[in-house]
Amino acid sequence: MTLRISLSRRRDTTNPGNPFLRPAIARFLALAAFFLVWTSGSLLAEEPSEATEGPSTEETRNNRPSVQERLEILEEEVERQKLQNAVKQYRSYGGMGPAASQVYYAEPGLSWGGYGELVYTDNRSDRLSDSADMKRLILYAGYRFNDWIVLNTEIEYEHAGADSSGTGGEAIVEFAYIDFEFHRSFQLSLGLNLVPIGITNFLHEPTTFYSVDRPETETAIIPSTWREMGAIVHGEVLDDQFVYRVGILTGTRATGFSSSNWIRGGRTSGSRSRADDLAFVGNLEYQGIQGLILGGTFYTGASGQNEVPSADFNSRITLTPGSSTPDTGTLVGLYEEDLQRGSPAPVRVNLAEAHFRYEDGPFSLRGLFARGWMNEDDTRAVNRATGENIGKTVEGAYVEFAFDVLSFFDTRKSLYLFVRNE
Repeated sequence: MTLRISLSRRRDTTNPGNPFLRPAIARFLALAAFFLVWTSGSLLAEEPSEATEGPSTEETRNNRPSVQERLEILEEEVERQKLQNAVKQYRSYGGMGPAASQVYYAEPGLSWGGYGELVYTDNRSDRLSDSADMKRLILYAGYRFNDWIVLNTEIEYEHAGADSSGTGGEAIVEFAYIDFEFHRSFQLSLGLNLVPIGITNFLHEPTTFYSVDRPETETAIIPSTWREMGAIVHGEVLDDQFVYRVGILTGTRATGFSSSNWIRGGRTSGSRSRADDLAFVGNLEYQGIQGLILGGTFYTGASGQNEVPSADFNSRITLTPGSSTPDTGTLVGLYEEDLQRGSPAPVRVNLAEAHFRYEDGPFSLRGLFARGWMNEDDTRAVNRATGENIGKTVEGAYVEFAFDVLSFFDTRKSLYLFVRNE
């Protein structure tokens, strides 16, 4: 620290010979010198000594990273952050497919996923034509608002989407719900939900089952992919050994049932769903053993939706012989119509299933049994309303074994050979 004081002497031209001025100047200079010495001593006392402060300024400057080194460290950190954001965790959440689960492992904000499914069919019969089909193109769009609120949606284009005439494929919303993660053991999903039943209804991505088409049992009896409007409470309990899902959903529409696909045509899929009749579903899975999942589901719900007249004794009464329909132009005909219409039939559908999955290295084993039933009066009512011959009871089952033949090689790829009995 340098302290510079400039003193100048000015001749007093007004009174050069004043004998009293010189002693005053001397006293002033003496006082200023004393003040300067005292100030400098204080400043020197406050200066830290080099011995007590460690390395010198030159040594500190030499040990400090250069500008180039600091830039390289900053670039590495930026690349690390980019890589962390780019890497997706391809694994299932809550039993859903890995691609559909992306939003649950993403940072807050928007996330994307999806898959495509192209099918070529070479029919062995000369009476049938070969075909190629853009069977499905799926786009998952999710948004994580924070660490406990998630929006998850799936947009599906089937058979290349709808053409201009409307006779081609279709574009639909497969599911769209908001999931509130209050706790690991208690979550609430509101919106268009997948019905928690079976194996394939949740795991319907092409990489999660081995055949080209989904199992028949989970197509004709369990109508995968099956989704309905409603609320589902779900979570993992008892040290994450059990996964439960219970919910209230809109019921199916019995007017769409058929003899070939049972209740499949009655799915409302969130499109102007009738909510006069609701349904209950309960699902429980055990996953306490590594690689093993055991589960079961019970679904019950009315499907009449005030659209199916009951088929009771009064519905068989005929007051106007020789006529297949009541003559509503007469009082007798109107009364006959009221008797035949009767009260709406509930058409209660019950569906139960049990399933298992076991995976150990290159081996995979899975199986499912499903049974659906309606009571006799409801079956008569829906057959009368639809003109179909719908079964009162339906059953189906399959068991499947698969082996990854690429497990003999040093690769992360997989190629499964499988056999299924259904």
